[in-house]
Amino acid sequence: MTKDLYVPVTSNSPMYSVDCEWVTCVGNVNGLARVAVVDEELKVFYHSLVKPSLPIVNYNTRYSGITKALLQDVKKTAAEVQEELINILPPDAILIGQSLGGDLAAMKLMHPYVIDTSVIFNLTGQRQRKSKLSLMSQIFLGEKIQCHTSGHDPIEDSIAAMKLVLLKLQMNYSYGDVVLGGYVPKTYRDREPVFQRRELPIPLQQAGQDNVSRPPLPDDSLNLTCLYSKLLSFYESCDKSCCLITDKVSAKAYLLKNQTKSANTFIESDDIQTSLRLTKQESLNYFLTLTHILKAESLDRDDEASFPSFLELVDKSIAKVYKYMAERGMLVVIFGGSRRGEPSRNGACFVTIKKPKVDL
Repeated sequence: MTKDLYVPVTSNSPMYSVDCEWVTCVGNVNGLARVAVVDEELKVFYHSLVKPSLPIVNYNTRYSGITKALLQDVKKTAAEVQEELINILPPDAILIGQSLGGDLAAMKLMHPYVIDTSVIFNLTGQRQRKSKLSLMSQIFLGEKIQCHTSGHDPIEDSIAAMKLVLLKLQMNYSYGDVVLGGYVPKTYRDREPVFQRRELPIPLQQAGQDNVSRPPLPDDSLNLTCLYSKLLSFYESCDKSCCLITDKVSAKAYLLKNQTKSANTFIESDDIQTSLRLTKQESLNYFLTLTHILKAESLDRDDEASFPSFLELVDKSIAKVYKYMAERGMLVVIFGGSRRGEPSRNGACFVTIKKPKVDL
C-alpha cells in the first residue's frame, strides 16, 4: 500500500501521473529501472533510476531507454523507491497513468484512487482493446511523443497522461470514449464501433426490485453485505446452486428468512483453515461458493510474529483453492480491510480466471 491510512478524495485532491520503465532480468522477470512522477502543473514531483535486484539480461533500450551505462552507478533499490513514495504522497492522492496497473505492479504498490488513461479514453469501440498513449497524445493533444530513437522517456509519458486527464476533466465524462458515444476526432468518429449494447437478462433486470424481507444488519455493518444477499437471491432466481461457508452469526447477513425452498447450501465453519479446506472440497459442486472468514477481531497486526505467518497461511490456502477449482472458473479474493475503531481501510480485491491446460 502507498499509505497506512487514506482520507476520502475531494475536488481538491492532488493528482500525480506515474510512469515506470523496466528491464528484463534472469528468469524473464521484469526489473524496475526508472520511475517518474509529475504533478498537475506538469512539474517533476519524483524521478529516480533503480537498480534491479536480479542480474539484467536485456535492457530493452528501444522501449525503456535504459542502458548499461545509465544504471552502472545506480544503487537505489525498488524498496527504497517504495519508501520514498510512501513518505511523499498525500493520503488523498489520485494516481494517473497509462495502463497504471503495470506501473504499480512494477513498484509493488497498491493505491485506492487511480485514473487510467487507457480506460477513460477508447478509440476502438471495444473495452478490451486499449489505444496507445502516443496515439491518444497525437489525436487529442496534437503532440507527438515516444519519437526518440533512444527509447521512451517516463517523464514525457507521465506528462502526456496528465494532459489527457486534465483535458477530459475540462470536457465531460464521455469525451474521447467511443463506447459511451463521446467526442473523438472525425478520423475515428466515422468508424462503426464494434461494441454492441445488450439487454440484461430478466433476472438481473429484476434484481434489487423485489420486496423480500431481509434481516436487519448490525449498526456497525457495512452496507456491502446487503449486496451479497442480493447476489445469492439473484443466482437462486437463475436456478444456480450456491454454497455459503461461514459462521452462524455471519450467515444471518447472507441467508433470507423463511426460505422454504432454496438452492443455497450453508456449511458452518468458525476457523480459517477449515473454511478454506471446505471451499476447496465444495467448489466443484456448486455454481458459486462463497466463503466468509472473520479474522480482524483475533488478529493483532502490530504483532510482528503472528501477522506474517497468518499471511503465509492465507496465501498457501488460497493457492490450494485455485489448484482444485474448475478450469475457466473465477476466483475472487476480497480483504475487507482493518477497522480497529476507525472507518474501514486498506481493503483489497484480487480476481483471476483459471486458464485451461493446453496439451502440446
